[in-house]
Amino acid sequence: MTADVRFGVSTHIGLVRDINEDTELHTPPLFAVADGMGGHRGGDVASAMAIEGLSAETTDLAGSIVEANAAIYERSLREAHLSGMGTTLTALRASAESVEIAHIGDSRAYLLKDHSLQQLTEDHTEVGRLVRQGRISRQEAARHPRRNYIERALGIFPEVRVDSLTIPASSGMRFLLCSDGLFGMIDDAQIAQILDEEADPQAAAEKLCAAAVEAGGADNVTAVVVDYGEGTPEGGTTSSPSAKQANPTSKRTARLVRIAVVAAIVLMAAGFAAKASIRNSWYVGADAEHVAIFNGMPASVAGIDLFQVRSTTGLATKDLPPIYQQRLRDGIRAADLRDAQQIVVNLKELSGAPIVPTETTGGSL
Repeated sequence: MTADVRFGVSTHIGLVRDINEDTELHTPPLFAVADGMGGHRGGDVASAMAIEGLSAETTDLAGSIVEANAAIYERSLREAHLSGMGTTLTALRASAESVEIAHIGDSRAYLLKDHSLQQLTEDHTEVGRLVRQGRISRQEAARHPRRNYIERALGIFPEVRVDSLTIPASSGMRFLLCSDGLFGMIDDAQIAQILDEEADPQAAAEKLCAAAVEAGGADNVTAVVVDYGEGTPEGGTTSSPSAKQANPTSKRTARLVRIAVVAAIVLMAAGFAAKASIRNSWYVGADAEHVAIFNGMPASVAGIDLFQVRSTTGLATKDLPPIYQQRLRDGIRAADLRDAQQIVVNLKELSGAPIVPTETTGGSL
């Protein structure tokens, strides 16, 4: 049965960013907010792909997000200027009986009911994990210098876990989906006040974005407000938040990729032609504690390294979010040297740190 909902949507580039990397969806019964990251326009590409991957016809919202992850990841491998791109995604499907929410990253879903605001999603960030472990308070988290270090997002790895939640629908419910540009600038008390005082969902969304911009607008900000009307019955089933594993198709793809990489390494180590092929391969990885450009493949055969550092940078791996540190340990593939240099530029944009290239000499592969 179709839900009786009204909604409002507002988004703003903020006062600091050059482009808006947020993408939103407001096509009942589906609503969503995605906040892209990755630099060099990679963020807005990733967030748009995440939204495009949602379908009103699917019966598995989390499964659709898993498929979107695979599409974003595979494109980042094909196009070096998009390498490392990723996005958060918080989606809501409204029906008359229940509300389904699927989520990954640090965008949020809130519920306002009976004048009380509840955060429904967990922030997949380093600081969010510390709060859940009881090591820091929510107040400390709001000021923590690593509060934006995301630990889980779409497009970074071939497999992904998506949190999902289903709750009963009832009249008077008001949901908010938003990017961190909102709650990063105004606190939950101010969010609750605006949602509680402004009856019209469109006006509420606009006031939320305006408040975030007025508070400094340090990031893109997006708000989607969804109201359940009087025609919505009580009922539905509830399930606790749970992490869903990637679907079998994604796992098969990942296994095939690993098999293909191993086979390529063995073949390339077999003779002169393989050696020439290795020389034409490039990737960006970690050399000690810094980002570096490598020539070759991130592997060894019979104790012989199939790679060599070609240039190092002043960009420390510790200055990057944990998910990108892991990508560097695995090696981010590049089509050629120029593509590898572009990947370094993308990583620099993520950290904001200066890069000082230093050419490295050494023996040939």
